[in-house]
Amino acid sequence: MMERQRSEHDMKTGRLGSGSLGEAWASARPYVPFLFIWGGQWLASSVLGFWGQWREVEGYQPLTLAAAIALSVAALAFEATRSRRRPRPEAAPLSSRAGAPFLGAAALLAVLLYVQMLDWHVLPLLKGIALALGYIIAGARLCRPLLLLGLWMLMLTATVGYWYLGYATIVLDGFGGLSLIGAACLIILGYRGEMRT
Repeated sequence: MMERQRSEHDMKTGRLGSGSLGEAWASARPYVPFLFIWGGQWLASSVLGFWGQWREVEGYQPLTLAAAIALSVAALAFEATRSRRRPRPEAAPLSSRAGAPFLGAAALLAVLLYVQMLDWHVLPLLKGIALALGYIIAGARLCRPLLLLGLWMLMLTATVGYWYLGYATIVLDGFGGLSLIGAACLIILGYRGEMRT
């Protein structure tokens, strides 16, 4: 009974509490800047794909990837310097390794595209499936909205892959980017204790 009152008080005041869910939200918090960065990159890629119907913008696609990688490296460097300047050892610094999965995936993607092992038509489907699986895994640990977002992304990827493959770059990159930004907002709300799971 006392634990329930404490968790309700923590939810009202915006504190995480000491439970495993609070720790899960705290462990997801370092990924927020990278979700915003890569969500913006996916949106930019979608917009460029849409404009590509009328103008020659294909050369700008690698620039969005390079900008996202540069911003991710800058976010990692910023967090590393910020965690070194913390005066109190009891303050838990955000992990500077939080962006490693995003940078690793971008590097792997760049190599596979360079050696021409991936076709540009298949790439959005692979990204959509990987994103959906990531949401499903994170949703199982954090909250139901992330799980539902993963199921929605998986169904959207399957639908686009089966019936609308020509629009895969525009649709999956656009909605995938928006869902990354939405997931970052869900993590922020969960970290603050403003969201029910």
